[in-house]
Amino acid sequence: MNSNNITLLLDLDGTLTNNTQTMYDCFEIFLLSLRLKASKVEFDKYNGVPLRIYIKYLKNKHNLHQDHDILLKNYLSILNTHYFSSPIRKDALELLNYARSKHFKIGLVTSGFKDMVERMLSQHNIMHYFDIIVCAEHVINGKPDKEPYAIAISYLSSNPARTYVVEDSLNGLISAQANGVKTCYLKPNQYKLSKLEKILSWQQVSCFQDVIEILKKIA
Repeated sequence: MNSNNITLLLDLDGTLTNNTQTMYDCFEIFLLSLRLKASKVEFDKYNGVPLRIYIKYLKNKHNLHQDHDILLKNYLSILNTHYFSSPIRKDALELLNYARSKHFKIGLVTSGFKDMVERMLSQHNIMHYFDIIVCAEHVINGKPDKEPYAIAISYLSSNPARTYVVEDSLNGLISAQANGVKTCYLKPNQYKLSKLEKILSWQQVSCFQDVIEILKKIA
């Protein structure tokens, strides 16, 4: 089977970078600055959604008087303090090197802001692996809308049936699956999938080594 027509698309936060706890800590610090209590349920609900959309929701829900752009700036300031200490996931380089050795098209599809994403990738010296990087500034409708992955698929002239996505959030899963791709849902082994997650995920994986083994079977 010709592996040249295979596309691998990866999410960044919580997927390529092992930083879910760091992202939650930033979420908690931001809410505490507004005298609000962080909730794991709310974090999961908006995990993967562009930050500008979450800020809009938060402002409306709590009738916050601060300007949207000021709230966004404050959140980004917190992220800038903590975000760049995030490590890449174990076996990330092995996955990227395997995909490149097989001449897969490789893309990154994230809700993060371009400058932060590029700084993170440069810090870990992995930006050169990606044929396209889709960030918050590149879309009108972010995850869970299909647009972010649709942009990557269109740009790479990919066949959705031969496109494999790795995601860690339900919003990312919804976005990817709306494009007819095969999604590997990255969760711990003991994680219990919801009914919707079971329907939408093609495979559940607990590490990138699992993804490599899947790709070896289809490449």
